[in-house]
This record gives sequence, structure tokens and C-alpha cells, in this order.
Amino acid sequence: MPVALPTLILVASSRSLRLGGRPGLGAGLTAGIGANVIWATAFFVGLITPPAVPPIALAVGRYTVFGLIALALLPRAGRALRSLGPREWFTALVFAAIGNVGQFVLVLLSVRLADGATSDIVYGVLPVALAIWGNLKRREVPMRRLIAPIALTIVGILLLSGESFVGHHIARPAPYALGVALSLLGMLGWAWYAEANATFLERHPHVSSHDWAAAVGIGCLPLALLLIPAAAAQHREQPAMSAVDWVWLIAVSVAIGILLSWVATILWNVASIALPVSLAAQLIVGGTIAGVIMVHLVTLTLPNWWEVAGLVVSTAGVLLAVRVTLPRREAEASVTPMAGISPADSGTPA
Repeated sequence: MPVALPTLILVASSRSLRLGGRPGLGAGLTAGIGANVIWATAFFVGLITPPAVPPIALAVGRYTVFGLIALALLPRAGRALRSLGPREWFTALVFAAIGNVGQFVLVLLSVRLADGATSDIVYGVLPVALAIWGNLKRREVPMRRLIAPIALTIVGILLLSGESFVGHHIARPAPYALGVALSLLGMLGWAWYAEANATFLERHPHVSSHDWAAAVGIGCLPLALLLIPAAAAQHREQPAMSAVDWVWLIAVSVAIGILLSWVATILWNVASIALPVSLAAQLIVGGTIAGVIMVHLVTLTLPNWWEVAGLVVSTAGVLLAVRVTLPRREAEASVTPMAGISPADSGTPA
């Protein structure tokens, strides 16, 4: 499910963008949910990574694959990417560092130092942080209209995390605190990246979601190579990797490089083009819910009533965010003059 649905939406979105059209609201909503469900598998990967595999080695593998895919597709995206100047390429490098390589390393380290559920809960704050930050920056929706969906999101997060912290025993407080801090750092960095990425795509409409994903992927490649010494140092501090561990590392690096980086980045770019940031932010709740479900699948446990209630309330927050955000955009779109026709020509009062 985390793969098939987003891939189908990617194909549909690709066709609409090739035809030069802006992705519709339905495609944007589904693409945003699909991207976040795929990204949620990062927590799953962190939990099933063999102890001998250094987390940073997984980041090296993932973003090397992402960069190689981008380089392979460079001839197709060449015209759009050649139009980018040094400032735009530097932006791609910054996005690669903060929204991709750095954020993934922080997730892996936080899962190792704290635990998967705690890291997922910390990242659950991301929809609230991004909705507030993005709307303050862009003024897309009156803030009062976001109070109710944000409040539901917060309550949902508290319900999802409530059982985890009732009687929660922390065996190693110092590493646990560091893991939580790394999760918070990654969450805040990604909130900045999401808004900045949407702004870039709006200001550069000639660069498609595919082409911009390629540019960011190219930026990820040198960063991944720079992580090799850190991965080697981490490897020396852990048990020796067996042949099975090496096969696991290579296979998973290819899989997440394609899905978590290439496919999910394109899907998120489609959502960033089609949706206001305040709404796209609420879709991240879908990733939080998926992450909690994956943790239970790995640990072979059932969700408790806290988590079921959190699922229901969080979903209600997303649906309400759609309700309070989209009508205004649709109304504005309905009165937008057609290209090449001025208000005077159309008979509309100026």
C-alpha cells in the first residue's frame, strides 16, 4: 500500500505536468498523502536495520542512489536545469542538506538513541509547526480558520503519544534526551524546507516537480559521499558486518533511494504546487499515523485505545483542514481572469 498508491498518483501527476497543466486539488491531496506515507517508512527502516549496519551507511546508500537516478535523468531535464543560475543550484544544495540527507540522518540516529515511537511522535508536531510557520510566511488562509484543525491535530498527537509516556521507563536518559533533541532539530529543519521548497516552485514555474527533484538529487550526491568517513568511523565502533548485512544494506539503499527519495520527492513537489502550505502541512499527519502503524507491525502489537482515538481525531483534523482551506482557493480560482483577458475586456468591474 505505501508503494502502489503513490506510484499510481506519480504517473497521473507526471502526465498532467507534461501537458503543462497545474496539478488539480485531488492529485495534490493524494500526492501529499502518498509522499508522507512513503516517508513514514523511514521509521520502519530504522527499526529493522541490523545492529551491525551503521545508520549513516544507510544514508550514504540512499542518497547515492538518489543522486545517480538524478544524473541518469539529467539529459531529459537538461533544458530546465540549464536555466538555473548559481543561486538556484545553491538552493538545491541547501535543500539537499536540510530537507534530505541531514533530516534522514537525524531520523536514523534518533531512532537508535531514543526509540521509533518517540521519534515518530516528535515528528508528529511537524504538521502544527509547518502550518503555523507556512501560513505566517505566506498568509494563504486567515489564521483563525486554522485554529480548529490545528487544535485537533495537537489533541490527536497527544492521544497517540499518551500511552507511550504513561509509565514510560527510560533506561538511558542521556542518549534518550539526545535522540529527542535530534528529532526536534530534524522536524524544525524540515518545516523550514517544506515552506521554502513550495516558494521556490511557485517562483520558478518553468521547473517541473520532476526537474527540481533531479536538481535536489544531484545536490544530495556530494553530500552522501562526504558522509562516507563518518559511516566508516561508525562501522569501526560496531560489530563486523556479515555478507547478509552487506546485501541488506545494498538492497534497502536501492529501495529507499528510489521510493523515499525520488518518488516521494516528486509527489511532495506536486502537492507543494497544488496545495496551500497550511493544508499540505496537515497531510503530514498521514505519515505520523502510518509510522505508528508500522511500529506496531514490527513489534507485533495492537494499537491501544489512546492510539485509536488519536487516529480518529487526527483524521478529523485533516478533513477539517481541507474544508477550511480549499473553498477560498476554489472561489479565487473561479473569478481569476483567463490568460490574456483583462478585467475590462471580460466586462468585470476593475
